[in-house]
Amino acid sequence: MDRRTEIERLAYELYEKSGRIGGRELDNWVEAERLISSYVAEMKMSREKAAKPGAVGGTAKPPAKTTQS
Repeated sequence: MDRRTEIERLAYELYEKSGRIGGRELDNWVEAERLISSYVAEMKMSREKAAKPGAVGGTAKPPAKTTQS
């Protein structure tokens, strides 16, 4: 789903949850944009964090085991 369609869907959901109050179309749209942008940023940060060496779920190899004498 493209971002505009997702914003439309969420803005309508906000409209319904607020009791279908008219005249708040712009407020609902801006809030939907903010929520989606925040979600996208969080997902991007999660992927970047996971890709760093040593991160859980990352692609780096674990450190080699050492034996103590």
